[in-house]
Amino acid sequence: MGTTANAQFGDRSRDRYGNRGDYGRGGYGQGANGLIQSVQEHLRRAASVGRPRGKEYNRFNNAMRHLSEFDTKLNRGQFDRGKLDRAIEDVNNVVRHNRLDRRDRNMLATDVDRLREFRSRSRY
Repeated sequence: MGTTANAQFGDRSRDRYGNRGDYGRGGYGQGANGLIQSVQEHLRRAASVGRPRGKEYNRFNNAMRHLSEFDTKLNRGQFDRGKLDRAIEDVNNVVRHNRLDRRDRNMLATDVDRLREFRSRSRY
């Protein structure tokens, strides 16, 4: 019966984004990696649909680069709040200034909120 309940109602140990509540060991970790990968995938999807050029392309590129740099440091055990802040700002710039369809804009706006929540929940 427990298996049926879990299948029907999902894993209650995860937050609304599918991450474990503590973001892994030390206040970040596997959940953070999943979050960063998810945001990067959403950026790739939005970029492939809109085919950005010029400044729009640069905004996507900056967001991807800063997310990747933050993730690399995080995987080494370093929480670089500055890189995370820049990544959040970059994703927010994509949302505010790029031509996006409604679905991608909403998805990326939610990602900005998720990144901010992660930053506020980290233990640094």
